[in-house]
Amino acid sequence: MINNKISGIPEQEFKLGYWFFIHRDLFKKVIISLLLLIILSFGGYGIIGLIRYLATTRAYNQMLVSLTENNVDTSFWKIKNKAEEIQVIKVQAIALGQTYDLVAEIKNPNLRWSVTSLDYRFLVDGQELATGSSFILPLEEKYITAYNIRLNNNYKDISLVITENRWQRLRDFKEFPILNFIMTGQQVEDINLTSQGAQQGTRLAIDLTNRSAYSFWQVNITALLKSGNEIMAVASKAITSMESGQTQTVEFFWPQSYHNISEVIIKPEVNVLDPEVFKPLTSNPVNKSMMDFTACAWERYLANAKTAIL
Repeated sequence: MINNKISGIPEQEFKLGYWFFIHRDLFKKVIISLLLLIILSFGGYGIIGLIRYLATTRAYNQMLVSLTENNVDTSFWKIKNKAEEIQVIKVQAIALGQTYDLVAEIKNPNLRWSVTSLDYRFLVDGQELATGSSFILPLEEKYITAYNIRLNNNYKDISLVITENRWQRLRDFKEFPILNFIMTGQQVEDINLTSQGAQQGTRLAIDLTNRSAYSFWQVNITALLKSGNEIMAVASKAITSMESGQTQTVEFFWPQSYHNISEVIIKPEVNVLDPEVFKPLTSNPVNKSMMDFTACAWERYLANAKTAIL
C-alpha cells in the first residue's frame, strides 16, 4: 500500500496524479487525435470549398460574360426605327431660251428623322451639271433648284441624285420649333411692254407674315408657277432678318410672260434645327400671341404626322 503521507500530499490527489502519470501516453494520443481531427476538419472544408470553386468557376465566368453581351434581338426595332430614304418625287427642266432652270421636288417621309445636310447632284443624260447642299425637316416637302444651266435641247433624261445624307433623330417633339408663316395678298401680274425700255414679264407679289414665336436671321423662299402638273417658272429669294409678328412684301419677277397659271406655290424655309438661325428673343409684346399661334401650329403638325403614319 502506497504511503499517502508522502511529502504531505493527500491520498486522493496522489492517486489522481499517479493515474494521470501512468496514462500519460493515452492522453498524448487523445490530444494528438483531437488536433488531427480539427486539422482534418478544416482541411476537408477547404478541399470541399476548392472543389466547389473549381466546379462553379467556369459557369460563373460564363455568367459574367453573358451579362456584358447584348442577347436581346433588336433587329425588329432597328428596322422599325430606321430612317426611310428621301423621296425624289419629280425632276423637271424649265426652258428659258438658251438656258434651263432645274427643279426637283423631294419629300422626307420620316416623322422622327431630319437631314441636316443633304448633298445632291443634278444629272442630265448621266452628266453632272449642278451640285449643291440643302436640308430637309421631318415630313417636309420642298424643292431643290439650280438656275441658268446650259444643256443640250435634245436631252433624254434628267434626274436628281442624293449623294450623302447627314441624319439627325428627333427624340423630343417639344424641342422642334414649328414654323408658322402666313401668306396673304397674293398677286400675279403679267407686265406688258407699255413704253420704250419698260420691263416685260410676270411679277408675283405676296405679303409674308411670321406668326411664329421666333425671329430669324434669314428666311429662304421658293416660288413656283404651275399650269396643271407642269412647273412653268421657279425662283428663289432670301429675306434678311424677319421678326416675330412682322409682315414683309416679297416680290418675284420673271422676264417671260406666263399664261394659264393654275397654281402658285410659295415655300418659306428655315432650318429650325440649327440654333444659329434664331435671333435673340426680345420683349416684343407680339411674341405672346405668336406663342399661341405656334401652339396651334404644333397641334396641326402632330395631327398631320399622325395622319401620315396611319
